[in-house]
Amino acid sequence: MTAQSEFQSRPGLFARQPLLAGLGVFYLIALVPTLIAAASDPRMLDGAEVWVKPAKFLLSLAVYCLTTAWFF
Repeated sequence: MTAQSEFQSRPGLFARQPLLAGLGVFYLIALVPTLIAAASDPRMLDGAEVWVKPAKFLLSLAVYCLTTAWFF
């Protein structure tokens, strides 16, 4: 069995871990309004935009959920 055939025989993200994959997609969708708010809101806190931390948090959670769904 080659690596290519093994990769093709594995089911997709939603077939393996539908809850984690769905949560990861939800976080990516929630990231869109956060980025829009970051672009339109001029507020700063200690020299950083107030929407940067929530955007980074959502992105890191999405990557974590999708990676975990892919491995398991």
